[in-house]
Amino acid sequence: MAEETKPPAPLHVLEQRRRLSQSMIWDLQREFYRRRGTAAWTSGELPWYITGNPYIARAYVRVVLAWLRDCAQGRGGAVLDRSRPVPIVELAAGAGIFAFHFLRKLREVLPLTPGLEGVRPLYVITDVAESNLQACRDNPRFAPFVQEGLLDFALFDLEKPGALELASGTLAPGTVGNPVAAIANYAFDSTTQDLFFIRAGAIYEGLVSVSSPQPEPDLGDPELMSRLVLSYDPATVPENPYGDPPLDAVLREYRQRLGDTSLLVPVAAMRCVRALIALSQGPALLVVGDKGTSRIEEIVQRTVPQRPQHGGAFSMDVNLHAIGRYVENLGGGALHTQQLDRHFKVAALLTGGPADSFPETRLAFRDAMDAFSPFDYHRLSMYSRKQEYEMPPDFVMALLKLGDWDPYVLAYYARSLARQADKMSDVMKLEVKRALERTWESFFPMSQDVAFEIANVFSSLNLRKDALRFYGESLKLNGPHHITLHNMGLCMYLLGQPEEALKFMDQSLEMKPDYGHARDWRNRIQAELSGS
Repeated sequence: MAEETKPPAPLHVLEQRRRLSQSMIWDLQREFYRRRGTAAWTSGELPWYITGNPYIARAYVRVVLAWLRDCAQGRGGAVLDRSRPVPIVELAAGAGIFAFHFLRKLREVLPLTPGLEGVRPLYVITDVAESNLQACRDNPRFAPFVQEGLLDFALFDLEKPGALELASGTLAPGTVGNPVAAIANYAFDSTTQDLFFIRAGAIYEGLVSVSSPQPEPDLGDPELMSRLVLSYDPATVPENPYGDPPLDAVLREYRQRLGDTSLLVPVAAMRCVRALIALSQGPALLVVGDKGTSRIEEIVQRTVPQRPQHGGAFSMDVNLHAIGRYVENLGGGALHTQQLDRHFKVAALLTGGPADSFPETRLAFRDAMDAFSPFDYHRLSMYSRKQEYEMPPDFVMALLKLGDWDPYVLAYYARSLARQADKMSDVMKLEVKRALERTWESFFPMSQDVAFEIANVFSSLNLRKDALRFYGESLKLNGPHHITLHNMGLCMYLLGQPEEALKFMDQSLEMKPDYGHARDWRNRIQAELSGS
């Protein structure tokens, strides 16, 4: 007998035929970020590594400093007032890991950059969630930058951009006195966008309806995001749907140049561009790193936008091409990478003239973002970890140097280095020791116990005091763990301090009474101390 098929359960409609940027989904998105705070990244719910490593920070620093050199030479009508800070505003900074790497590299290379003597950058970490800002304020890794006057914090809503209230003053139109740079990494893929369809040379807006397979009594709970079903209906639009001539011109261009397709318009990004122009005294720079499209050829025969889910959050592709054309229609310029992979692209948006007006910026963008891009580095570092054979230490050292001492690359290869320690030459051991110290300097705590991995390598190199130092860092950052305590006890024993070693073994067994390694070592040490 054939199994009887049941008709699909009816959907409960939560909203019907609304402009995508006005949908309830964006309020749920904002509520998710407010509730989860930095745990959204440190718990692994949201990806962070591609924009949270030293390599990408070095690339961004190079572009920003090149732009400042253009400004110092008066390009784009810029006048640098070296008595006042030059703001570099990071939008939607989240947990702050990119800011940490950027600040470290900026502080290192700014004094070596000719033409910028006396220029005082002020990096501003912004976010819509106060809890994220407070976590950054409380993070001891940011304390030196705050004390040096290099870092400040401000609430900033990408949907309603306005003045930035800092501890050091207010950044608002007419108060800055210098050009302004901004950075937006994976910021616009989770902010409001509109959808349009092109059919037979005509353009229609995609109105969204939101439904759920069950009744939803709490429409403010971001957990319901995973249950929502989105559908889109085309609707006619007026000739100039936004009443913003540069933006309406972008839509006309698409209607004239594209065949049947769908496209997203990142309206929140457009608002931020306008706010940046109003804030800056002279030219402005916005460096955007996001997933999406950067050339018009990539908007061919696209279907309705997908909505990848990350826990209670979601993201959509960003039309970097549209943002670039919008800026160009405002009299500015846009630089795009040539890569076709949509997962992460970088664009530099410039006001104050076309891209040709900023030759230093163009060259730096080409070298830092296109020749071997941050996405290329991410792909190389990730693929190299998938190799089944053990990488030799000199390869690991080369990869660490390429990545500007990326601590999470080291964490992955740490156990391999420990296993190969006995076969290393004295020179290689010195190289590895230096690498361990350099990577620790660039470490920002997220989700992995890097200190523990560094300690294990030091221990394998018979550098027990260094190992103890990093096991101690592991305890401070992650709390006690029976393996860490056992390893500290073993270091103490090998340093000739059996009484101290015994204390650590006891602590390890208090946490995990059946941990055999600690029990065996405790028995051995007790026997030696009793003389039996």
